[in-house]
Amino acid sequence: MQTPTETEELLRQLLPEQGPIANTGEAMQRMRGMIERLAELEPHYQFKLTAGPGADSSVEMLPAYPGAVQDRPAGFWVAFADTSEAQETAQAWERAIAFGDPVDVPGEHIADLRVNGPAVLGFPSGQPGLGMRLRVSGNEVSADHTAQLLVADAQGQRVAVLGLQMTAVRMGTRGSVLSGTDVTGAYECHLRIDRTTGALQVKLNYDLETGCVPQPVSRSSGSLLRFSLTTPCR
Repeated sequence: MQTPTETEELLRQLLPEQGPIANTGEAMQRMRGMIERLAELEPHYQFKLTAGPGADSSVEMLPAYPGAVQDRPAGFWVAFADTSEAQETAQAWERAIAFGDPVDVPGEHIADLRVNGPAVLGFPSGQPGLGMRLRVSGNEVSADHTAQLLVADAQGQRVAVLGLQMTAVRMGTRGSVLSGTDVTGAYECHLRIDRTTGALQVKLNYDLETGCVPQPVSRSSGSLLRFSLTTPCR
């Protein structure tokens, strides 16, 4: 295991003086070299570097193999600022820990941050710098489950059925979220399962394409209003 001092010295060697970059291919080659060197310094994790204009850059840390987190634990402790906006972010943070929901935390919402992880992160403890953002999401894995969403009236009679294919699941400390879509991709379903209470929560989003929106058709006297699709959905 590298000591912090040794790691800092190795990090300083990641970008030796190689002259100006001539094209995007050379820039990509240098970035791949940095990724490979980081993997040598910390074999338990993979790193993904994204560079953008100005301060729009990020580092993503992912386990290099199953069980890597147990072999080399990494974590952090965060305290939120005493503002209404920061407290809303704190609630979103709790959902992220509990169910693996993604959360985006602006640096100005954080009063204090302590990181316990690979030394190659070089992350200073304390209040994050101006413009810094902390993005956290649960590890999402593939799933393959067929499901049906049943719609019933007040008397409990079935009035509609929506077939679903659940393709992904993410997990947290309290439960998990199973996600999928219908066959057209217009409806997206998220099933939240709380293991501590046994409660289930269903969230249904829809985005109907032009031509797939139900249109009213003419009706005869005394008949109910019916709907039909103007064109087939994909």
